Amino acid sequence: ISSRNLDRVRKLKSAMTRLTGRVQK
Repeated sequence: ISSRNLDRVRKLKSAMTRLTGRVQK
């Protein structure tokens, strides 16, 4: 149950980090 949620959060975090880095740069 938590495994699926973790995967979703990980994907979301990765996308957010990529977006943030792109905006900051």
